[in-house]
Amino acid sequence: MFSDRAQRADRRQEVPEKGHGPRCVWNPQVWWGDADSVYRLKHWQRERERDGLPPITHVCNTAANAVPIPFEMRVPYVEYLDLQMLDVPGITRGGYFWPRTERDLRRGLAFVEEAVRLGGVVLVNCWAGQNRSGAVLLAWLLTHRDAVSGQTLGFTADTATRHLRSIEPCALSNSSLRLCVLEMLGLFSSQATSSKEAYAPKRDMMRDNSKCLNGHKDWGCCAICCGVRQH
Repeated sequence: MFSDRAQRADRRQEVPEKGHGPRCVWNPQVWWGDADSVYRLKHWQRERERDGLPPITHVCNTAANAVPIPFEMRVPYVEYLDLQMLDVPGITRGGYFWPRTERDLRRGLAFVEEAVRLGGVVLVNCWAGQNRSGAVLLAWLLTHRDAVSGQTLGFTADTATRHLRSIEPCALSNSSLRLCVLEMLGLFSSQATSSKEAYAPKRDMMRDNSKCLNGHKDWGCCAICCGVRQH
């Protein structure tokens, strides 16, 4: 009897009741997550098996600076890519963070595309599952082509953004990350939203969006957590 109670306690400790787990972006291969999705990936793999879903084979952790995944938490036979992207508002092409952001976007995009090409199932995550991971997923939705037909997924910048926000309402609330994706892909002049929205001032980006700040009180708090000093 004591053994049964101990086993139940161990299970409760192993799988705390938190997080919604990986969410589907493009069935069955591309999924979206937050820190909990990768920290408890072993649990979510069991849930997927129970639900008849294929296991995650690749993890693109876009926020390894805020979501470090130690060796003991990594799932065997899952390939990980650790990127240290920054969720910094208001970055511009001439700014310090732009080249680094674009470099990491390209690396994340290539990783997701390769996972899909190999027939894998890829989870793209950041801390809250909103901005950094959302930017990589936006880039993939806009660039992926079927290996046989060569057809795209049919998204424009606006419809891809709406698709992501139908999954996560606070997706890409940092509009400068969205702009970085569109300019990287050469789409800003034809499909991006107006420059007024793209370069939204900080006070507009924060309006009614306290819950969209990756779990932080404000951008300054997020910057400290992510290792960035605001100037």
